Amino acid sequence: MIMKTISRARFLLPSLALLTMTAPAFADDEKKLESEAKKANACIPVRPRMYFQSIGNDFVYVESASDRFLMTMARSCPGLERGYNIRFKTKKRRVCSNSRAALEYEDLQITMPACRIRVIDKVEDWQDAQALMLEKKQAREAQKKKSEADRKSRD
Repeated sequence: MIMKTISRARFLLPSLALLTMTAPAFADDEKKLESEAKKANACIPVRPRMYFQSIGNDFVYVESASDRFLMTMARSCPGLERGYNIRFKTKKRRVCSNSRAALEYEDLQITMPACRIRVIDKVEDWQDAQALMLEKKQAREAQKKKSEADRKSRD
């Protein structure tokens, strides 16, 4: 019985050594995946003092403490580009991409209907937000053209 255990241990030791040598690589990969997951599901903590800057009717740049975000709206929000008093329509302490969060804003002294947020992306700064916005606009346009071409080919 003891001999079987010793012979099994002889086979397990090299495997254990290999695992301990590759553990830092697995940890790095895990940290990378975790940070990508956090970016994919970015959340904005709701604070009393936040900076909102609309970029057209489809995007909003947000500064909350030292964090910066680009919010992509679910659909175009009429009057958002000249809107003011932009704020979250929520009673929660944070707003995430996967929630059904919305923005409220005013245009020409009229409170506009709430506009739903589709995606929240964490960005480094204003330039990063603008680059991401342009990338998303180009992807939307390409998708729109593809849909139109598909529709024409069916007709």
